[in-house]
Amino acid sequence: MQDRLTSGVYFAGLKRHMNCDWGDISPEGYEENFEAMENGFDIFSAYGKGDRRFWIITNGDGSRTTVLMPDDYLNATLSLSERT
Repeated sequence: MQDRLTSGVYFAGLKRHMNCDWGDISPEGYEENFEAMENGFDIFSAYGKGDRRFWIITNGDGSRTTVLMPDDYLNATLSLSERT
């Protein structure tokens, strides 16, 4: 991740995420995030373009926030499919 995502971009995304600016998601996604905050569900945000695209996900109880790059998602999907 470090070769494509600088710490400045990473922290700017986290700051936006913490301030309810969930980036490049649909208006419905914004509504779902506000509802998720009220009901203890996961919150999703998306930032960047192309190979610098990344997602931030905070789980419902706020105890964990994860940053994913497209390759992270692809690798996780491939790993899961290899188990079946």
